[in-house]
This record gives sequence, structure tokens and C-alpha cells, in this order.
Amino acid sequence: MALVAALPGFLGGLVTRAIKHDRGVWDWGHRIEGYGGMLDRRDSECFSAPVFFHRTPYVFVP
Repeated sequence: MALVAALPGFLGGLVTRAIKHDRGVWDWGHRIEGYGGMLDRRDSECFSAPVFFHRTPYVFVP
């Protein structure tokens, strides 16, 4: 189950990073050094949360 949620999270980070780089908004976390910003933290959740939500009923059947 962890692998099912982790792989889309990794891919989501890569895809949104590529989109932001293409659009010229590469560095959103310039206010705090070493921190990517709130949108950078949520990139992976945009992909992994729906996969986890729809996969959970098949794994945890009562």
C-alpha cells in the first residue's frame, strides 16, 4: 500500500516541477532558505492522494 502511494507522489513531484520550470516559476521558496515553499510541498500530494483514496477500499475490506 505504501508503494502504491509513494510512486505517484514521486511522479507528481517530477511532473509539477517540470511544469513550473517550463512556466518560469521555478523557485517559489525564496523567502525561507532551504525550504521549497508550501506549493512545492503539496506537489506530490496532488498525484498520490487520489490514488491512495481510490485504492484504500480494495485493500481494507471489512
